[in-house]
Amino acid sequence: RGATQPAKAAFRIRMQTKYSTVGALNTAWGTSFASWDEFLNTNISLDDAQVSAAATDLSNFLTDYAKAYYWRVKRAIKAVVPNAMYLGSKDAYGWCPDEVFNAMACYCDVISIDQYDTDEHTPWAYFASLKRPVIIAEFSFNAREGNSFPNLTLPGCEVVDLYSRVDGDFPNH
Repeated sequence: RGATQPAKAAFRIRMQTKYSTVGALNTAWGTSFASWDEFLNTNISLDDAQVSAAATDLSNFLTDYAKAYYWRVKRAIKAVVPNAMYLGSKDAYGWCPDEVFNAMACYCDVISIDQYDTDEHTPWAYFASLKRPVIIAEFSFNAREGNSFPNLTLPGCEVVDLYSRVDGDFPNH
């Protein structure tokens, strides 16, 4: 929380550099921080209009944060196992921001993802735009029978029973 989180402190420094005064930030974002210390020590909650106003700043920070993370992890892996392929962090497409996938494309040898949707909804063009090989490391077809989480079953991504799941009797395939 606040000053104890290095990312929040770095974000404040970035915003101070860009906006100089907290008033300039408030004008740009539609917020009302009394000081940079309040900005740092407050759990920031933005409404939709403020999120739109802050979107570029938030996106740029997330991009740089993710690039720093993947660069550091790649450097650490290659220092120990120089010929190993770095597969990233296996994030789920649709739940992970594009900024993170774009950062993976900068530093990962292969982008490893989870895809929980039907083939026709798989964003092949987006994956191709990353200019890196993409491996779908996990996918799921839930069975209606014995499903503890029926609300997590996507339309078209379920099978009648566990035997159909094993036999590969998947819908739309």
